[in-house]
Formats: sequence, C-alpha cells, structure tokens
Amino acid sequence: MEVRHRHIRSRQFFYVLEGELTVEVEQSNFVLQAGTGVEVSPGQQHQVFNCGSTPTRILVTSQPPSHGDRITQ
Repeated sequence: MEVRHRHIRSRQFFYVLEGELTVEVEQSNFVLQAGTGVEVSPGQQHQVFNCGSTPTRILVTSQPPSHGDRITQ
C-alpha cells in the first residue's frame, strides 16, 4: 500500500487500465474500475491501494512532474 501523501505543485490523474483501484482523497474513497479515473489536486492528501484479489494496472500522470514534490504526513 502506498503511503498517504500530498504534492505541493503537482496535479495527478489516476486511470485504471485493468482491475480495481481504491483512491483515498482527503476523507473520500473512490473505487475505480477499468476505464475510469480520478484527479487529485495539488495539496490534497491521498493514497492508492488495491483491495481486490486480482492485479491492477494503472496509468498515473503528474503535471508538473511530481518528482521531489511529495510530502508525507
């Protein structure tokens, strides 16, 4: 499971290619199926995890790039 964190500048979009993904943003959980996605704005606490029994493939985009922009709780 990924550690809860936020980004100062980066806006991220998580898109599910296969399987199921739970994206926790602030106090809301989004359960995504293949073909769906969710946007996370800069400054929002978030983490992603696979609660299912099958592997999940996702595509994540960050703009601007999120390298060096991550802050954990």
